[in-house]
Amino acid sequence: AWRAANLQTHEADAVAVAKLVTSTGEIVMAADETDYMQRMAEMAAFPGATVLEVGFGMGISAAALAAAGAAVHLVIEPNRGVFNSSLEHAVRVASRVAFSPVLGFWREVTPLLGDASFDGVLYDAFPAVASVEFLREARRVLRPGGVLTFYWSLCDDFGRALQYGRECEPWELARADLRDAGWSEEEIGGEPETLILSIEEARVGDLTLREGGGELEEDRQHCPREAFRPRTFAVPRIVRSGGGGGGGGRDSG
Repeated sequence: AWRAANLQTHEADAVAVAKLVTSTGEIVMAADETDYMQRMAEMAAFPGATVLEVGFGMGISAAALAAAGAAVHLVIEPNRGVFNSSLEHAVRVASRVAFSPVLGFWREVTPLLGDASFDGVLYDAFPAVASVEFLREARRVLRPGGVLTFYWSLCDDFGRALQYGRECEPWELARADLRDAGWSEEEIGGEPETLILSIEEARVGDLTLREGGGELEEDRQHCPREAFRPRTFAVPRIVRSGGGGGGGGRDSG
């Protein structure tokens, strides 16, 4: 169902940011996440890096990975419409990045990838957070010194209005999942870097689709500015251990 889901892009206007939404108005990705996507890209890439990304979204992190110097970028995207958008990105970066989008779910694709074949892994797939199974696969495909980073919305004083277990989770849950996936405490490290951003509500006002004139028509009310609220995001930097050197030129910072 998600493979064929009809996602819609809403451009920025006076009261709302540009975003990618489902037909029921749930926000998949929005431009107000740009700083977060860029920071995760900086974690996953360095000049000459080979990077695996799960979830293309609006291409924000893909553009940031290119800017960070990634030489090889493989992205796994299950939604056909979003995948088609990734082909446009491929044309834009063709002169400097070997960008290869793959249509499919990560469970279908990652078993085909070799051990220790990536310098960085970035996961931001809607709607699920990184599972133990994925975290295990990420460790397998990362080279020694390679970095895993993934989307994680933290529950805190700002996020009391968030839906616990859906919009935010404590970092200790991510730490436990990483341990269950075979990552050591040394690899996981201490508390992650965090970013506090003003983020639009998870739904786009009242958005409905109705039949009209043989086509689906959109009846939308923009979210008011009051729908923006501070949210705290973790920027994990989970470093794959192993013998012999680092991640192909990555420094330790």
